[in-house]
Amino acid sequence: MAALDREVDDHRPTKRTLLAAANSCATTARYGAIALSALVGYIFVTIASLTHKDLLLNTPVMLPFLEVQIPLVRFFIFAPILLLVIHSLVLVQHVILRGMIQAFNQSLGDGSPKDDPLRLELSSYFFVQSYAGPKRPAVIGTLLFSASWLTLVLLPVLAFLYFQIAFLPRHFTAVTWAHRIYLTVDLLLLFVTGTLILFPEKDFLSAPLHKLIYSPLLSLSVHSTILFALFFSFCVATLPDSGMDRFMRGLSWRAGQLALKSTGGEANEEFMPQGFVFLGEDAERPVFSLTAWLFEGAPDFTTGKTKSLFARNLIVMNTDLVPDDDTKERSGEVSLLLRGRDLRYARLDGSDLHRADLTGADLSHATLVEANLSNANLHKADLRSSNLNWAKLNGAVLREAKLQHAALREAELVKADLRNAKLQKAILSWAEMTEANLSRADMRKAVANWAELDRAKLIWTDLEDASLFAASLRDANLEFWHPLRTVLRNADFGTIKEEELARVIRTSLMSGHHELRGVWSGEAAQPEFASKGKSYLVELTINEFGTALVDYPGLKCAGRDSGVKYKNFYVFEERIDKGRDYCRDGHVKMHISDSGKELYWSWYDTRGRLGATAVLKKRE
Repeated sequence: MAALDREVDDHRPTKRTLLAAANSCATTARYGAIALSALVGYIFVTIASLTHKDLLLNTPVMLPFLEVQIPLVRFFIFAPILLLVIHSLVLVQHVILRGMIQAFNQSLGDGSPKDDPLRLELSSYFFVQSYAGPKRPAVIGTLLFSASWLTLVLLPVLAFLYFQIAFLPRHFTAVTWAHRIYLTVDLLLLFVTGTLILFPEKDFLSAPLHKLIYSPLLSLSVHSTILFALFFSFCVATLPDSGMDRFMRGLSWRAGQLALKSTGGEANEEFMPQGFVFLGEDAERPVFSLTAWLFEGAPDFTTGKTKSLFARNLIVMNTDLVPDDDTKERSGEVSLLLRGRDLRYARLDGSDLHRADLTGADLSHATLVEANLSNANLHKADLRSSNLNWAKLNGAVLREAKLQHAALREAELVKADLRNAKLQKAILSWAEMTEANLSRADMRKAVANWAELDRAKLIWTDLEDASLFAASLRDANLEFWHPLRTVLRNADFGTIKEEELARVIRTSLMSGHHELRGVWSGEAAQPEFASKGKSYLVELTINEFGTALVDYPGLKCAGRDSGVKYKNFYVFEERIDKGRDYCRDGHVKMHISDSGKELYWSWYDTRGRLGATAVLKKRE
C-alpha cells in the first residue's frame, strides 16, 4: 500500500513543475492583455478622430498608422465584433491562468507563508502577483488588483460604450441595437469568467452566493459595473423618441408626480419637476434627466460645441458640406446624397447644403437657421417643427414635403417647388416666395404676413384660416384657390381690380351656391366591378362655402372635399384624412339634377382616370 502511495505521489506535479507551468501561461496571458489594451487604445484613438461631419457625410474611417479606409457603418458594426472576440479569448486565457495559480498555491500547502521563496520566482505579470505573489503592503496589492480590473474589465466595457455613444448621432437604430447586444454579451462573458477567476475552488452555481456573503464589496463592484453599463446603454444613451426614450421619459414623469404628491402637491400632467425631466427649448419634448444632462446640452452657435459631455443628435454648424466642383455646379448634379436619412433634431445652422439630395429625409425638429439649401431636393422630406428661419431655399424641390409647424421667417423660396406640400400652421412671415409653385399645397392656419408671393402659383391651394396680412400677391395665379376665412387685409394683388378679386374669391369659396348644401348619400360602383354588383356607400356633407366632408363607411375611410363651380358642374379635390391604407386622394366631378334632389357623382384618381360613379340623393 505504501508503495502504491509513493507511485501516485511520483506522478503528482511538483511545485517547480506548477511554477513553470504558471509562468508559461502567464507569459501568454500577458501578451494577450497587452494586445487587448493596444486594441482598446487603438479604438479610442480611431473613434476620437471622427466628427459629426464625418457621421453626416458617411466619411470612411481612416485607420491610424495603417492608412486604410473602412466604410463608416461597417466599421461600427464589425470593429466591436473584433473587440468582443479578442476580449473573450483573453478572458478565457486568464481563467486558465487562474486555475494554474490556484494549483500552485495548493501545492505550497494551506499554511504556506506569503514570503515563501518560490513566490519570488513567479512571473511579474500583475495578474499573477495579485493572486500568488509574496506579501506586500495593502496599497500595492490594491494597485495590482486595480490594474487587472482596469485592463480586463473596465477599459473593454468603456470601449463598447464608446462605440455606441460615438455612433448615436447617426440615428441608425439597427446599429445602435447591435452595440447594445455586443455589450450585453461581453458583460455576460465577464460575469461568467469573473466568477471562475475570483472563486476557482467553488462550484460555478454557488460561487456568486459565496462571493456575495464573504466578499460583499467585491461583489458590489462587479454587479454595479455590469448594471450601470446596461442601464447606461439601454436607458440613457437612447435615440430621440425611440421606444426606450419614451419609456424613460414616462417613468421619470411618474416619479416626478410621486415626488410632487409626497410634498403635499397635486398631480399635474404638465408639471415636470426639475431634476427628473429636462424640457430644454422645446417644451413639448421632455427628456429623461440623465439623458438631458449627458446628451442634450445646447450647442454654441459660433463654435458648434455642445455644453453636454456627449451629443445624440448631429451638430454640424457653419460648415461647407458641398465639395467644390465647377463641373457639377454647371451641370446641376447632386452635390451631396442624403436620401432617406434620419436627421431629426440635427443642428445644421449656417451650413451649405445647396443641391443636396434629401429626398425622403427626416428633418423634423431640425434647426437649419441661415442654412443654404438652394436647389436642394427635399421631395417628401419631413420638416415638421423644423427651424428654417432665414434659410436659402431658392429653387428647392419641396414637393409633398411635410412642413407643419415649421418656422420659415424671412426664408428665401424664390421659384421653389411646393406642390402638394403640407404647410399647416407654418410660419412664413416676410418669406420671399416670388414665382414659387404652391399648387395644391395645404396652408391651413399658416401665417404668411408680409410674404412676397408675386407671380406665385396658388392653384387649388387651401388657405383656410390662414393669414396673408399685407402679403404681396401681384400677378399670382389664384385659380381654384381656397381662401376660406383667410386674412387678406392690406394684401397687394397688383393690377387686379377689386371687383374681379371679389369675384375670384367668391367663386373659389362657392358663396351663394346653396344648391349643394346638405347631406347626400348613395351607392357608388367601380366600372371594373359593376357587372359583379359590388358597390360601397358614399356620404357627402356640404356646407354653404363648398367644403364637404366625405365618408366611405364600408371602406373605413373618410376625408374632405373642396372645390369650385366650373360652367354647369362642380370640380372638387378630395383629400383622405382617415384610412389612407384603403382609399386614395383624387378628384370628384359633380352636377346636380334639374329637380335638385339628385347629384351625379364621379371620382377620378390623380391621373384623371375614372374610378367610381354614383347617383347621390339628398336627405330631407
